[in-house]
Amino acid sequence: LHTTGIPHPAIVTPNVKQESSHSDIGSLNSSKHQDAKKEEEKKKQPHIKKPLNAFMLYMKEMRAKVVAECTLKESAAINQILGRR
Repeated sequence: LHTTGIPHPAIVTPNVKQESSHSDIGSLNSSKHQDAKKEEEKKKQPHIKKPLNAFMLYMKEMRAKVVAECTLKESAAINQILGRR
């Protein structure tokens, strides 16, 4: 008991303690099995990639021109130039 005389709600006394039955354990195992089946089905489906946005299409088209104009080979620097343009 707490100093106020009220038991803490997290403390479970033996007479209140509930034991799980075998049917509860069986239902948990079957739900895990169903989740595993769903994950397998998701993996079998082909992944469809998101289409490129406008900036990515622009970068793809203009990257070669920027590399030809500049002597930079660093991807980050090229991205900055394309971003400014």
